Amino acid sequence: MSAGATTGMTLVRRTVGFMKTVTLGEGNTPLIRSLRVGPHEGLDRLFFKLENTNPSGSYKDRFVAAEVEQVLASGAKGCLATSSGNTGSALAAYCARYGLPCVVLVGETTPAGKLAQMQAHGARVLRVRGFLSSPSCKRLSQLCLTRRRN
Repeated sequence: MSAGATTGMTLVRRTVGFMKTVTLGEGNTPLIRSLRVGPHEGLDRLFFKLENTNPSGSYKDRFVAAEVEQVLASGAKGCLATSSGNTGSALAAYCARYGLPCVVLVGETTPAGKLAQMQAHGARVLRVRGFLSSPSCKRLSQLCLTRRRN
């Protein structure tokens, strides 16, 4: 891409009226033509979006970048999230880049690779028995939502 070229995400940011400053280069993931599914279904122009080329390997980077932008704008001192994998990995990466402490609550079945990715970015990862079904997790989620609205 040439210097000064407009990326897809930059164009979206300008269109919605703000210029985003939080980024790790997410977006502009390639479209790959389907060689089997499309022709099998009679769709000559079926494409798949390769979201695994985002910085953390997940489409969740797009959402997390926007959320970290809001966190920084609000003056919050860190991030706390629940995740089964991809969101936690993306959040840990963006928090590391922008110097925000990150705590991620995960379940007992969260894949080891995702845990390693979160920890590699410096997130504090807490495994919770009964993840999201325990009264403690439900209360924590309610508290986070209440504080966010205020």
